[in-house]
Amino acid sequence: MLRRIAASAHLGSRSRLALSRAWHSARSCATAAGGETSAAAVPPLTALGEVLEQYKVPAASVSEDSDPAAVARQLRFLTAIGVPDVGKTVEKHPRVLSYDPATVAAPRLEYLLSLGCTDIGSMVGKCPQLLAVDIEGNLHPKVSILRSLGVGKIAAWLRKNPYFVKLDLERDMRPTIELLRSYPSLRLGHVVENAATMVFKKPATLKQRLDYYETELGIPDCGRLVSKHPALLSYAVETNVKPKARHNAQPRAPTIPPPPRPP
Repeated sequence: MLRRIAASAHLGSRSRLALSRAWHSARSCATAAGGETSAAAVPPLTALGEVLEQYKVPAASVSEDSDPAAVARQLRFLTAIGVPDVGKTVEKHPRVLSYDPATVAAPRLEYLLSLGCTDIGSMVGKCPQLLAVDIEGNLHPKVSILRSLGVGKIAAWLRKNPYFVKLDLERDMRPTIELLRSYPSLRLGHVVENAATMVFKKPATLKQRLDYYETELGIPDCGRLVSKHPALLSYAVETNVKPKARHNAQPRAPTIPPPPRPP
């Protein structure tokens, strides 16, 4: 299916090549895991330490009784799909070594590719959980919500915010969306598209910032302001906004014009 998506999507030749390699890597790794690959296909590694050293994986991230050949296959798979720093990825999320390329990872790759995502390796490097996320119960409902909010470039948004899969729909997303919807002039899709890391925070934090702009600074249409400058949602009130507001409120010394030039 990955090959079919790559062929039908509007992708450049380099992207298609990368997707094709990812697909073949998943299939070959799955075959090797099932014991159907010849011994020559899997280089012999006598010790787990050799494998970890080769891919710069911290020893503490892998169980001592792990099968060196199985670990090597999984690390080759991560490398093949373009993960930029396999060692750091495993250190961040050691369970990524247990995500079978064909039965677990491949369906997730197919879904991401169907959305237009092409830089899969970078996304997995930032959020390894992408390779095992529940598509029907987690990722697809969230993508549907993004679309309903007016986020147009889903693939670009996910590339910047792969951590999205770790958000809880009811705890992290719904309260924030309802809060922002209470500002009629706020362009919710635009704000989510351009300030995702600021939007999906604790609703109480966002409300504090919005209330400060509206009540303390006397901004009559806070929704319009935030729509124009989504980054305002990222500024901490006490350590950022208030000091700047006090500074701007201080009287300025009059500017003395320079003396006229002599004739």
